[in-house]
Amino acid sequence: MATSPAPAPVKKVPIHLQSAQNRLYIKRGHVVNHDGMQQADIYIEDGTIRYVGSGADFVVPGGCRTIDAAGLMVIPGGIDPHTHFQLEFGGTVSVDDFYQGTKAAVAGGTTTIMDFVIPKKGESLLEAYDEWRCRADTKVVCDYGLHVAITWWSKSVRDEMRILCQERGVNSFKCFMAYKGLFQVTDSELYEIFETCKELGAVAQVHAENGDVIAKNVQKLLAAGVTGPEGHELSRTEEVEAEAVNRADDLQTTGSDNCTFNKAQKELGRGDFTKIPNGVNGVEDRMSVVWEKGVQTGLIDPQRFVAITSTNAAKIFNLYPRKGRIAPGSDADVVIWDPKAVRTISAATHRQACDFNIFEGMKVHGVPEYVIVRGRVCVENGMLRVAEGHGQFVETPVNPPFVYDALNGVTDRNGDDKAARNGLQSLDLNQKHSDVDIPEPYSLPEKYIPGPALSVISVDSQVSTPHSARGHRPDGTKDMQQSTFSISGE
Repeated sequence: MATSPAPAPVKKVPIHLQSAQNRLYIKRGHVVNHDGMQQADIYIEDGTIRYVGSGADFVVPGGCRTIDAAGLMVIPGGIDPHTHFQLEFGGTVSVDDFYQGTKAAVAGGTTTIMDFVIPKKGESLLEAYDEWRCRADTKVVCDYGLHVAITWWSKSVRDEMRILCQERGVNSFKCFMAYKGLFQVTDSELYEIFETCKELGAVAQVHAENGDVIAKNVQKLLAAGVTGPEGHELSRTEEVEAEAVNRADDLQTTGSDNCTFNKAQKELGRGDFTKIPNGVNGVEDRMSVVWEKGVQTGLIDPQRFVAITSTNAAKIFNLYPRKGRIAPGSDADVVIWDPKAVRTISAATHRQACDFNIFEGMKVHGVPEYVIVRGRVCVENGMLRVAEGHGQFVETPVNPPFVYDALNGVTDRNGDDKAARNGLQSLDLNQKHSDVDIPEPYSLPEKYIPGPALSVISVDSQVSTPHSARGHRPDGTKDMQQSTFSISGE
């Protein structure tokens, strides 16, 4: 049986990350949590938030660095619960390793990521877990946790799930209903995995597609001569996605699914779309894109933004209030956010290793002015200063109340109701703050009522897809053909 990996060697922290940064005082900022907003000062010492208040009752220690956050928001560091760094897939490896990927995450305001251990069929879950720890522990610049995928089923897998929960700090497992012959599990296996998760108090995650329908569609498309990237879209029905996208009021959290491959790697699928390695960027731009599409448009308020980008993920994976909150005792993962700043997303300036960006040219409001990871300033005025190994593995305890109490119909342990747990308590958007502008809300769109969720396509031998293979889409569905990205670079 695999043994737990040896602790990562301690690395000397560079001079620019030492001394006064062990003590940090942030004054006059608008502190935003998922359930409230106040103007307050914050004192940080040795990686932990020690004080949040008006400052009138606090004496700032000597030698403490002070940051004036007037006109800015002070929010919990982002938590991206879905990344794939250094992932072997489709005969190649994603280009963002744990150093490059977490560096990009921090640059965008994310201070904790959760990656996926994906064992091969027949591989020990514990051995795969140890491999991921070895890849990450010495490289991460921010904290990270791990989910484990269940790609096959046996009694030994069940036993190793228990060990992972009880001894290795894992509380979530992922199942695939797609990637037939590679990761997909059967319906009966899925049921057993769910039962095991319930017994262990773990969180069950599902990649929810219909792998059998997709496999049938892929065969028909290839037989009809459809070999280009449009085949990926054609093989997957989208009606159900419109309903999900338009239910913005039910959105709980956002994960980037960051899994980056360069253009040359995408070329592996030229002539056969099934060989294109799946995945794009997102970990660096996630926070700004959600702010632009949510807060800037008035669809959500800043508190809801905090819930969606940080707090709810912390609650789901039982890291709250250590993560996802600005409060005494919480980890000093803090972002000082400028809601008025504007930047244009581009591969020419991003910190990720991939040579294109799916958000290329998008103008976004909302930029992290300062990013503080474990009490140390890592981003300041656009400058990124990080050190490999500064981050740590964070264990995720089983039985997260946010998940299991909700399933059992129990209110939040802090007395919050369902709306509060979802980050739906809104500040008064009519209240005028002296130096922070908050967009006015507008009504949500009517929910789209989808058609059949699953269908097997009928392929005409004369298929031609000059623009979009599907024709008109209901509002809310993606149109992969309406993209500026070209694999040829043209």
